[in-house]
Amino acid sequence: MKNRIWIVILGMLSQVPSQAQWLGGEDPGASATPGPYACVPAHRDGRNPYTLALLSGIQTTFIPGTSYQRMEDCTQAMDAVRNTPSNPLLCTSRDRDGRGPWILGMIQNGRHVRFDRAVSTSLGACIKMSQDLILSEDAKTGIYCSSKNGSGLGPYSIMGVDLETGQVQIGGSYFSELSKCNRNLGIIQ
Repeated sequence: MKNRIWIVILGMLSQVPSQAQWLGGEDPGASATPGPYACVPAHRDGRNPYTLALLSGIQTTFIPGTSYQRMEDCTQAMDAVRNTPSNPLLCTSRDRDGRGPWILGMIQNGRHVRFDRAVSTSLGACIKMSQDLILSEDAKTGIYCSSKNGSGLGPYSIMGVDLETGQVQIGGSYFSELSKCNRNLGIIQ
């Protein structure tokens, strides 16, 4: 009986890479240091929508607040996770339906904490916002440009975010185009 249980457990472990993609590569063997995140079916049925999860052995812990209609969107967002000294930054569906618009936030204490008004109309634009976010010297705060009203559309403003709490402050200058706001921060498109 003990041997049968071990065979089942080992069989389950050998199937994990084929059912989920790991941060840093599609297969844990592809990277010397695979990350702890994976894209998994949100309803545990093998179909969409997908959510980000933390894997530890055979344990899967969903990260609440992350939703993607397609596996490709989930893996694109997961591959673009920006690690900061405070918390990893991640884009996900704003409306939790797995579709756009997309919102930037951080993974903190096993859940997605959204940055108020850090909304983009496309996943690629959200990922770019994450990559362009300028960290303070102590990496506890950051600034970025985003839609002033949270729609993903203009006008745009410089936002400041506390990377420990997720609290956002809106700057006083507004720009008709995102590229103008980013140029004001020194980000060249």
